[in-house]
Amino acid sequence: IISTLLDDLDFSDLRTISNKDDQKLIMLHDEILLALKKSNYLLQICQSFESNQRPKDYLINLCKFLKFPAGVCVSLAYSLLQSQYRMLSSDAIKILQLKIPEVINTNGFSEMND
Repeated sequence: IISTLLDDLDFSDLRTISNKDDQKLIMLHDEILLALKKSNYLLQICQSFESNQRPKDYLINLCKFLKFPAGVCVSLAYSLLQSQYRMLSSDAIKILQLKIPEVINTNGFSEMND
C-alpha cells in the first residue's frame, strides 16, 4: 500500500499535491506509522520507498508535508539508511542530522507510542 501511495503522490514538488489527494495523504500517513510499529519495519519501509527511484529531497518533503514529528522522521530515516538508492540514503542522513537533536530535546518519540 505504501509504495502505491508513494507512486501516486509527487513529493518532489509540493505544489503538485492538491485537495483531491487528501484521502491518499491521510492513508499514507497512517500506513507509514503502522509500518514503523512492526518488527520488520526496516525491510518494509525500504522496499516501499525503493519501488521507484525517488528524486532528491523526496523524503525530506514527505516528512514536512505529512507533518511527522521528529521521532517518526528519525525512525523513517533510519530505515532508509539501508536503501540501495543513494538519493534515499542521502536524504535519510540529512533528516537524521536535522531531527536527532530535536528528538533529544523534546522526547519526539512519544507520537509513535500513541
